Amino acid sequence: MCGICGIAFAVDGPSPSLEVLNAMCQEMAHRGPDGRGVHQEPGLGLGFQRLAIIGREDGQQPLGNEDGSLYLVCNGEIYNHLELRRQLTRQGHVFRTHSDVEIILHLYEEEGAGCLDRLRGMFAFALWDRRRRSLLLARDRLGIKPLYYMEIRPGRTGRLSRPGPETPAPAGLAFASEIKALLSLPEVQAVPDLRALHAYLTFRYGLGGRCVLRFQRHTRKRRSAWDHPGSAPASPAVADFFAGLRPCRGAAGRVLRVGPGPGRG
Repeated sequence: MCGICGIAFAVDGPSPSLEVLNAMCQEMAHRGPDGRGVHQEPGLGLGFQRLAIIGREDGQQPLGNEDGSLYLVCNGEIYNHLELRRQLTRQGHVFRTHSDVEIILHLYEEEGAGCLDRLRGMFAFALWDRRRRSLLLARDRLGIKPLYYMEIRPGRTGRLSRPGPETPAPAGLAFASEIKALLSLPEVQAVPDLRALHAYLTFRYGLGGRCVLRFQRHTRKRRSAWDHPGSAPASPAVADFFAGLRPCRGAAGRVLRVGPGPGRG
């Protein structure tokens, strides 16, 4: 597993503080002992704790595209990255690393947020589009990889940004793979959500997008990239069901054999 985190302000302005980004990363150091990467630019800061799996030599993040207009941090694996890499190469895209997650950058260049429909794997990522000044936060269909986020209220967390502690920060959004990284931010206010805690202790999963801690109310745009199709109109015979299951099992096995060894993700 790896750890991702970041801060994006709603307007062009100060960069998030390097001290704050490093503090967020440090809270997730156990998720990625193989390295740390940080990217800063006006209004944006991204952090990454790396566990090297695919692209061990050149897969450091945050990862940018050819012209630096997109930046990505991703925790997880893209199982069909070889197939997508071949398709994107034929379309003229140039890959600079052997990392499986680099395909997200190039697929986004082609399809925007629709790239999520093409990804097969377990992942949580943040993709910054400098031209649109937009931050896309996304994770896999079943939410295997964690992703938490909270609203930043304007002016109350001046130590988040440069150049100094007296500079008020604009409104924005902070995110991380673990809640601890968000709690490391200056002046964060969070209270327990007892209903969410009850659901987690009962089902080992947060229901309805709730979190065991309630941060400031968020107003960012959310959409579901996928939904369960529901039950089939008619139940197939047992023999037909297992016959249809065999090719799915074989395909799943092939796409899962993408890493150098056990313990991936």
